[in-house]
Amino acid sequence: MRTFILMLVLTLPVLAQEFTKAIEDNSFFIEEAYNQEAGVVQHIFNGASMDPGTLTEMSFTQEWPAFSRAHQISITLPYLSQSAPSANGVGDMMVNYRYQAVDGPGLAVSPRLSLILPTGDNANGFGTGQAGMQVNLPVSKRWTDEFITHANAGFTYV
Repeated sequence: MRTFILMLVLTLPVLAQEFTKAIEDNSFFIEEAYNQEAGVVQHIFNGASMDPGTLTEMSFTQEWPAFSRAHQISITLPYLSQSAPSANGVGDMMVNYRYQAVDGPGLAVSPRLSLILPTGDNANGFGTGQAGMQVNLPVSKRWTDEFITHANAGFTYV
């Protein structure tokens, strides 16, 4: 199974390049391009209802800096619940590596490579039953002190 996903947020450029210190790691719906600082571990909880009352997916991700801010490793553990037929369980786990390729004033780029481990029960639809990989290229652009955009391009191969 091959999937290609492209999420893009467009905006008009603003010429300001001097920025105040602000929280940049603030995206909930799209992956931002900022790795964790040394000594900082981030915990991310997500939840989505695909069809209300039928399928609910929750996930927990923990991100750790590896050696420096340039390298980051993380793990994502999904949990799925469905009502018809009634079943719930763990989905396919992902082990992720990100490299902070660009970390300049106003621009960040952090390519990610993920290994998908077949830990889910594919008989109940909670996994693929096969190993896979995912590649993602998040780019974050800070336009002003108050406005940051995030864009992602990537693919999944199982």
